[in-house]
Amino acid sequence: MKICPLNRPQGFTSLGCLSHISAIGLLIVGCQGVYVALKNPEPLEITVADYIAKKSNAEWMTLQAAQLSLVEAAYKARMGKVSEVFISVRPNGESADVPAHILLSTDNQAVVTALKHLSQSSGTLEKKVDRAAKQADKLFMRQDITGLTHYGIFFDSLMRARLSMGV
Repeated sequence: MKICPLNRPQGFTSLGCLSHISAIGLLIVGCQGVYVALKNPEPLEITVADYIAKKSNAEWMTLQAAQLSLVEAAYKARMGKVSEVFISVRPNGESADVPAHILLSTDNQAVVTALKHLSQSSGTLEKKVDRAAKQADKLFMRQDITGLTHYGIFFDSLMRARLSMGV
């Protein structure tokens, strides 16, 4: 019996190595997730003022005494729907004149709804001020925030470009 080789092109053009490259990429992303889970078994609890004063290297944390300013919020919309909201986070009582060091990215429906109501207000200036006054508690929300920081291999190139174009 004679064995004949298949007549197909060899090398990268045959996309034979594409599966290997994608497997390596998924392995890197998975290892990064396992690393975070092992390094951070529970969230670090720290106030916003303390975090700004001394940046922690924890990836999973609870920021306490945070003030979210929807007045300065920006959002990204896809096909007419708000998909992601970016909100500046400051310590409680800090002025909006001070630059924000923390930017919260969320898709929380309560925040999205409040931002829609603020941005879609129309009419005279008095009507806009009245609507804003009715939602004063949502304009400057004070709450604790729990979540992951953006970090890792893909953060610097992809996230910074996304934030600079979107905000």
